[in-house]
Amino acid sequence: AIQQSDLFAKCGGKGGPSKLVSLLEISDSAIHTIYNVLFGVREILECQNFNPIYTSLVYGAVCISGVNGLSWIFFTSLSMAVFSMIMVTLRVAIYEY
Repeated sequence: AIQQSDLFAKCGGKGGPSKLVSLLEISDSAIHTIYNVLFGVREILECQNFNPIYTSLVYGAVCISGVNGLSWIFFTSLSMAVFSMIMVTLRVAIYEY
């Protein structure tokens, strides 16, 4: 066990233990403040807060924009194929006559 005289000797005189106690009180207050801030951040970052945002973004990107993009790619490729066949067919007609 630590005696009060040991604290006086190690902490530097009469004001030593009271300085140590006040320093520990300040440290305790700072640690509790940091804990409360981190707990608040954890509550903000919970799944129930981000799930609606994520769902709406992914649904909009995949189900709406993705389908529109794939339809544009399909119809562009189809029209390129049709016009390429027409071009190849008409090229032969130009060189024969």
